[in-house]
Amino acid sequence: MNDLSGKTVAIVGAGVSGLAAARRLQQRGAKVTIFERNDYVGGRTKSIRKDGFTFDCGALVMLPTYKNVFAFIKELGIEAHIHEMKLRLAIVRDGKRHAFDYKAPLRTAAGMQLLSWGSKLKLLKLLPVLTKNWSLFNYRSMGDLAPLDHESTRDYCLRVLNEEIDDYLANPFIRINSLTDTHSAPAGEWLWQLWAYQAPVIFELDKGMVFYAETLAKGLDIHLDTPVTKVEIDQGRARIHRAGAPAEAFDACILAVPPVFAKEIAPCVTAPQQRLFDAIEPVRMISLHIGLDYLPDVEDAIVMFPEKENPHLLVIVFDHIKGPGRAPAGCGAIAIQTSREWSAAHTHCSDEEIVEALATLAEPHVGPIRGHIKTTHVNRWDYVCAVTFPGYYTLLRDHVENRALDTPLYYCGDWFSGGIEGATTSGLIAYDDVAGYLLAQSQQRRAA
Repeated sequence: MNDLSGKTVAIVGAGVSGLAAARRLQQRGAKVTIFERNDYVGGRTKSIRKDGFTFDCGALVMLPTYKNVFAFIKELGIEAHIHEMKLRLAIVRDGKRHAFDYKAPLRTAAGMQLLSWGSKLKLLKLLPVLTKNWSLFNYRSMGDLAPLDHESTRDYCLRVLNEEIDDYLANPFIRINSLTDTHSAPAGEWLWQLWAYQAPVIFELDKGMVFYAETLAKGLDIHLDTPVTKVEIDQGRARIHRAGAPAEAFDACILAVPPVFAKEIAPCVTAPQQRLFDAIEPVRMISLHIGLDYLPDVEDAIVMFPEKENPHLLVIVFDHIKGPGRAPAGCGAIAIQTSREWSAAHTHCSDEEIVEALATLAEPHVGPIRGHIKTTHVNRWDYVCAVTFPGYYTLLRDHVENRALDTPLYYCGDWFSGGIEGATTSGLIAYDDVAGYLLAQSQQRRAA
């Protein structure tokens, strides 16, 4: 149904959310132009292919709850490239890895010695809480978590559960998923994560997670290495400014970039949006990706570190276990993600210094690294996600509920909800909003 034929839409950002919105708008007949400041598509769904290795630098996994992602994968005809994986995940305590095996979830959960039996029994208190609030958990907007937004995860654990659960279960999951800590993240954020990981299985793309974005991007008009410097609303149209190029006018524009970048180039259109954007502090992170000439003697695909155990490391991912085709035969591929504090303290370091420092930190958990490195990639994120806090999701809810639908300027991104599914869903919502706006404008013109 080409009822948007003749309409022009600019999308700033070629991440998953922008690509999902662009694809649907183009299918409706709109002429869509995407501007991307980087030299690749996918945003933080980024993979590096180097010397026979594939490293996921951003999104790590897909979950069974990713309904819109799997619908796109089917539509794009790439089902053969996605693989269901039942893996071992481990959390480090007292220098030892305590593994949870998805192949035998009940047995390993009961037998693992990460938590005391008293703590395991206390976890039963979460069942009625999750059941009561199940309707709040979704990928449309984490603003729905506002009723669970009044205290931090740590305060919640200390009030309802105990300190051991916060230190060795909530903390590592918040660190790997939100890249912050339980002192900061709202209680609802951890409960949302428990909902999102409800099924004992994950999915991986054999060409790296970016393959999803790369396939979404096919057939779209994308301008890479093209940063947008300003977006303004002028006489009912969105005017796009780029350095060294004349301004271009579009019927609508979607800013598919993080709020910290969006507010630099475009005006906030509502007061709730301004309050949210002003409150957002970016999480910056350095990660190291290493191709090894041997297979480490580790069975766990993902090893998580509580803050008490190691304040510098968030997680070590063994990519050659996590997904097929990630390393040449007989070789290992690992990713080391660091805390925001460590990243901030080492932003001035060279790649060589980063490799040396992180290899030293990782070797007690991986085995020998130095002397066995075939290739490396140091990834530096200026923005991975927002630092959340009690009250953050209330601000997000107010922004979503009060977003302007009578303007040519719209927003989407994984800051509305988590992961690749959150980004995809946000893009589809932006598509609906923009399509509704453009059709309403056409009706008004015909009526006039």
